[in-house]
Amino acid sequence: MVNVLLCGNPLDLSISEALVPALSLYGGLCFSGREQVLESGASARYFLYESEKVPDIEMEKGILLFKNGIRQKAPVHVPEGFLCVLGSRNTKAAELLNGTDAAVVTCGTGPKDTLSLAGLENSCATVSLQRNLITLSGNLLEPHDFNVSLSRQRSPYQVLFVSAVLLISDIDSGNGYIV
Repeated sequence: MVNVLLCGNPLDLSISEALVPALSLYGGLCFSGREQVLESGASARYFLYESEKVPDIEMEKGILLFKNGIRQKAPVHVPEGFLCVLGSRNTKAAELLNGTDAAVVTCGTGPKDTLSLAGLENSCATVSLQRNLITLSGNLLEPHDFNVSLSRQRSPYQVLFVSAVLLISDIDSGNGYIV
């Protein structure tokens, strides 16, 4: 099972609104957060936990997503097997990770971001992986572009965060993704 922890402002539902249906398509999902627990999809390949703060993590590996506007001040411990995903302008999350050995994947529209949008239209997007990325299972992904079909209108960060989770969890981007 792929552990995905989504942390930040509980009123910001934008990332989970895109993640829940996408992860349901790519192997099924068990979700816990916002006083709700649900299962969706054929089987639970993903465990998605949504929380205002980064919890004490007692898991070997997974993905830690930071929403914009995280308010946590205490330092965080990120296990070695976790990859952190954050927006390139999320200075609060970057401050929380400062001084840790956490591997970070940045999402944005700039040339220094790990994942960037090369194009965005109403029904599709092109995402660029701009540097090498080691997945949770240890596979090396080299820079490449891939297509994302949009099931409905999505923001750039929804497209990028969902794409990051799918890439990191070894879902092949060769045929594109549906977000």
